[in-house]
Amino acid sequence: MKINLILILLILVSCKTQEDIKREEVVDTMAAQMSQNQKISAQYTSRALELEEKLTKMVGDIDAREHQNFQTTSQELTVSKKNIDDLKKDLDMLKLQILEQKEYLEKILSSLSKMGEVPSKKKPKKSDYEEAIALYKKGSVKESKPLLADLVDDKRLDQSQKAKVTYFLGMIAYQEKKYSDAVTLFSRLYTQFPDSTHSPSALLYLGRSFLKLKKDEEGKQVLQELVERYPNNSNSQKAIEILKNP
Repeated sequence: MKINLILILLILVSCKTQEDIKREEVVDTMAAQMSQNQKISAQYTSRALELEEKLTKMVGDIDAREHQNFQTTSQELTVSKKNIDDLKKDLDMLKLQILEQKEYLEKILSSLSKMGEVPSKKKPKKSDYEEAIALYKKGSVKESKPLLADLVDDKRLDQSQKAKVTYFLGMIAYQEKKYSDAVTLFSRLYTQFPDSTHSPSALLYLGRSFLKLKKDEEGKQVLQELVERYPNNSNSQKAIEILKNP
């Protein structure tokens, strides 16, 4: 009986000991998990602190940059204002110099005007050719004739100018009723300058000059030459009228 009681007690003690062991194992496991959780929590906390520190630094940097930009902008505005002020001073100085120069020029012009020394632009002197042609066209035949006569053999004139000089001399001779001279001049123009714009008119007055000299046959031949050579020229129409009523 006692032995049985002892065995029961031993078993009970043994059972408690196993339960204690299991309980201790559970406690150890929970302690280990808690320790692990604490380590993880500590890591998260450290990470959070690092992030917070970085964020704080970033905010500080942003504030510093904004402050720096503000200072830079303020400095740039100050420099720009100074440049503008300098430009205004230069502009005022330039205006003053211009005003002084203007006053100086007005004094000079006033002095010259009083002295009668204000230079006037002179017209360039006309050449002998231009003067002779201008006189003839103006109707000053007597004044133009000697000038034109001197230009007949002037080597400085081109073909067109020589043709015009010869034509005008022929017209002067015709107007002065010097028909023989007119025949000579108009014949020279037509033979030496056949392509001249004055050739049709020269032929007309050459024919008229022959008729005035009572050389009807020569006159009619010249007028016929004019009609055939320049059929559409207005002088040809005049030649036709003369041929119909010689």
